[in-house]
Order: sequence, then C-alpha cells, then structure tokens
Amino acid sequence: MHPPPEGEWLEWEPKPEGQPKKKSSSAEPSKPEPASSKSKPKSDTEDLDAPKASAKPAASGLKCAAKNLTREALCIAMSDLDVKECPAKLPKTAAAKEAGAFELPPNGARRDPSLEESSKQCCYAWCGKIPAARPPTACKSPEPLFCFEAPAAGVSNAAPPPYADCPGGLEKTAAKGRRKAVPNATFSAKRTKEERAGEPRACCYDACK
Repeated sequence: MHPPPEGEWLEWEPKPEGQPKKKSSSAEPSKPEPASSKSKPKSDTEDLDAPKASAKPAASGLKCAAKNLTREALCIAMSDLDVKECPAKLPKTAAAKEAGAFELPPNGARRDPSLEESSKQCCYAWCGKIPAARPPTACKSPEPLFCFEAPAAGVSNAAPPPYADCPGGLEKTAAKGRRKAVPNATFSAKRTKEERAGEPRACCYDACK
C-alpha cells in the first residue's frame, strides 16, 4: 500500500508577441496545402459527444466483514511457482506452511490480485481471527512480534486514538487446527507509526515474555 509520487507542475511560457517567424530552410517558398487536405476543426458539440475511454476497474480484494477479522496474505514470485500465469488457488508450497499471523491459509485460499505489486507476483488471501484483548501488564523486555492489517469491520478492546482501528493487545492462544499459537502481546504505537508510512492500515505488536 504505497502512495504514488507527487506530480510536478509544468510551466508554460507564451512566446512574446511580434517575434519574427522562422524562415523555411528550403530555397523554394512553401506551397499552401489544397483546401481538401486540410482537416476541419471539431466543434464543441463533437468534443462533448465523443465517447470517453473507460477506465480500467481496480482489482477487488478479499473482504473480511466481521469484527476482529483481518485479511492475511501470502505473495509468491511466479518464478518460485514455475508458472506463467497465477493459479486461481494457493498452491501447496513450503511457504504456505508458515504464512499468516493468526491462521494458516485454508485449503483453496484464493488469489487476491489487489495485493500484487508486480506482474511477476501471485498473492493469495484469507481471513484470520484476531485474539483481541486489553493491553497486558507492561512488558519488562518487549520483543517485536508482527504487524497485520487493521480489521475493516472494527475490533474489540481498541487501542487509544489515533489507532482505535487496532486492538490494544493480543491474548495468548494455543495452536489448534489452522489456528496458530499467539503469545500475550501489547500494541506498539511507535512501530505502528513507522510501519504506516508505507502500509496505512498496519497494526504492530510487541510480545511480552
């Protein structure tokens, strides 16, 4: 999620009036074009009625439409998959066994083109449930844990503004089925601010050990 670079203003300077026209480099004077070869100027009505080029629709991404659900994802280079076109579903790869902060990708996790930053990349997304909790006791020696995308449908136990779209802490959970083990963790405003310079919806956490 990177903002595009700012454009530059282009300044136009009109030529001063009375400036002599440049002479043709040819010795013979140029002949006027015949009337039939001259293109007729388009009227204002023609310009207004001309069909406009339709803009390419933006790729729609996976929507996790419930509280405490975040979109988790895995992006893989096409060269690593040894394919010329991205498969519709996430192939079984070694990377898929480690992907996700909260849940492993389900069987049949589908492609999410909205996450692909280049044509040589295949991205897949699924919804993971956040074990949102109140901030735990202050960590004596916090360690950076991970960052994830703020839930689009809101969270329980929100962090203080301006980060109320992130939970204030994470509850310790054990691994079960597709669910991954998560330690007690506290919201990191410092790391979140730094990460949001490039990922506007990031929520970052420190593990409490």
